[in-house]
Amino acid sequence: MKEVSLILRSESAVQKAKDAIIFAEKCDFTDLINFERDDTPFREKIMLIERKLELLPQIEMQYNHSFIDGVYLRTLYAPKGALMTSYIYRKPHHCIISSGVVSYRSEVMGGKITGPCIFTAGAGSKRVVYCHTDMVWTTVIKTDATNVEDAMKDIYLSSYEEWDKENDGVTLTVVGG
Repeated sequence: MKEVSLILRSESAVQKAKDAIIFAEKCDFTDLINFERDDTPFREKIMLIERKLELLPQIEMQYNHSFIDGVYLRTLYAPKGALMTSYIYRKPHHCIISSGVVSYRSEVMGGKITGPCIFTAGAGSKRVVYCHTDMVWTTVIKTDATNVEDAMKDIYLSSYEEWDKENDGVTLTVVGG
């Protein structure tokens, strides 16, 4: 699966698409963090969001990539109004929100986060994020890769099925932050 994003504006076509994407009642998508409203598994919910986002026009996101001594830093600069899903991570990693306010939901945590904030996400994590403001997010992850293409192959999975196959169905756990 790929990482997808959409910038939401008030134009009527995008508003209609936004209404079709998610059952959020609030225009700021704060309701994205409330995944407990029914018994549908998180994985199904986030993959539905991603499939719906893939049907809509995509936006270009700015990234900065840095490698040093087996560590990859991937910094994302996302604009206010961006709604996105992440890759599925093969490895645990640190997340640094340098600036911005986001609604965040993963399989093990969710809420409204204001940067600066640092937390750790476990292997197998995938998230949906809505940017209430412009945001800067850096992921810090171990890899022996020295370029973006090789790093992506090393740290991201294409599907939950791939995660289950590699991990014998082990589910996610909260990692200390």
